[in-house]
Amino acid sequence: MNTLKVLLIVMTVCWSAFVPTAAQENDSIWATAHSDSTLLGPNIKDHDEALMFYDYLFPDNWFYMLHVGTFINWGNNQSHGSLAGRFRPAIGVSVGKWFYPTVGARVQLYLGNNRGLTSETHREYHWQTAGLAVDGLVNLSNLLAGYREGRKFGLLAYLGMGGDQTFGFSKRDWNTKSGSRDGYEPNSLSLLTFRSGLMATWRISQKWDVQLEATNIWVDDAYDGIVNDNRWDGHVNLMLGLVHRIGNRDKTHNFYYIRRDGSILTEANAEANRLRAEAQRLRDLPPLPPVKARQTYVIVSFRNEQSTIDEMQQVNVYTAVQAMEQRNNKVNLYITPLGKASDKALFHQRASIVREQLTARYGLPAERIIVDDDSKRVEQNKDKDGCVIMYINQSRSTNNTENEDRRLKDHQ
Repeated sequence: MNTLKVLLIVMTVCWSAFVPTAAQENDSIWATAHSDSTLLGPNIKDHDEALMFYDYLFPDNWFYMLHVGTFINWGNNQSHGSLAGRFRPAIGVSVGKWFYPTVGARVQLYLGNNRGLTSETHREYHWQTAGLAVDGLVNLSNLLAGYREGRKFGLLAYLGMGGDQTFGFSKRDWNTKSGSRDGYEPNSLSLLTFRSGLMATWRISQKWDVQLEATNIWVDDAYDGIVNDNRWDGHVNLMLGLVHRIGNRDKTHNFYYIRRDGSILTEANAEANRLRAEAQRLRDLPPLPPVKARQTYVIVSFRNEQSTIDEMQQVNVYTAVQAMEQRNNKVNLYITPLGKASDKALFHQRASIVREQLTARYGLPAERIIVDDDSKRVEQNKDKDGCVIMYINQSRSTNNTENEDRRLKDHQ
């Protein structure tokens, strides 16, 4: 029994060292796949990208198992009986969680019947065992071949420890305690166990797997009621079962990669390259002579309730940039609504996007860009030495657009 305890302690330390290592290596548990996505840049080309998993948390990737199978006892005197007699009925249930596609854990509860044989006359008797164990799981398929979302077959290994409770020993008239060795101790025992095993799984649906597992369990020599010179007894649990993967927060039942729509990226990349080329062409144009004491008016029109600058309006934005560059960025650029701002929150949201593009994309000095939601105040206080005034529309309907264009012409 002391040797078994030492072995269990050593295996526990080894497993404790393995799990954090596997967790630290999760950053490399990616799948390298050829993608049709494109990079935003001057050159459009296919590339290999590392796919990342969704950010799964503790409530995700849980499962439970239902088992039915057999106990196959090994140990004292088992070789003196028939092989078929070793197979005794057993059932079990497990609950577990996958932390990463390669590393998980489970708790298993099982109940089974055992066969024993006495030492001298090899008389047969039986007893029951209830066991509880904690296993660390390693998905060998994912570890060695890389994770695939739709894998149909998986091979797992596990290592664990727990306890067996023996009870219900057969009551035999010949089982006397008169000093004869041809008997067994019928008292119940609580014994520490060490276990390892292999499991094969076959996916049959999005939620369910069929699994077959074989677990070898080491337990103290007194497990069968007979103490010989052996260090330990044991039994093999051969179980067939069903695995149900409980749904995650995102309604999936497994680890999934973050998806990107390659066609959208291709279109965005083409448009970004076109605008970049156009901007470069405009930058290469010869500079216009400086204009003094003159205001430049520009209108940027947004679609209803939206705050995204479309392609047509990029030209107007660049017109304001040119006007500032002609003045060597020495004048102010005012962003103000065309007319009274009916929705100040929407105006400031749009103005913030325009301001960010002027500074980040075109390099205009931020201190020269002034946002004011009162257009009358801007008109009254505009710089006499020249400035650029960018009006932002309130809507994009036909009538409103015509009215706003008329207001802009009045200013000019």
